[in-house]
Amino acid sequence: MATTNGVGEAAITTTIAGGPSAQYRWVILLVCWLTFVGGYMARLGLGPMAPFMKASLSLTRTQVGFFMSAVSLGQIITLLPAGWITDRFGVRVAISFGMMVGGIFLIAMSFAPGYIIALFLMCMAGLGLGDST
Repeated sequence: MATTNGVGEAAITTTIAGGPSAQYRWVILLVCWLTFVGGYMARLGLGPMAPFMKASLSLTRTQVGFFMSAVSLGQIITLLPAGWITDRFGVRVAISFGMMVGGIFLIAMSFAPGYIIALFLMCMAGLGLGDST
């Protein structure tokens, strides 16, 4: 099967499998995996943190559940624009910017004085994390 640039499949396979790019692929895989884990920790880490959040903010279980919904809502809102951002600026910029925005709002959420502000900050964190997942 010929490619459009005139290089055969054997040449492409040899270029990808050997050389310095083989080590680089593992680094990229590790970075992508860590980004994925970091992005989902915001949503999946809420369950184990629920008792501490209930005690410090005097919340009910329903209110703690709304935190997961807020993160998901933020991610849903961002998914389509994230595709456009990725197409326009590249994957590195999209993942870096998304994780930075998500991280800033998650740190801010840890200092939230009340439930409504914390809920808003979790939604904003979801906006950034939707760009990186």
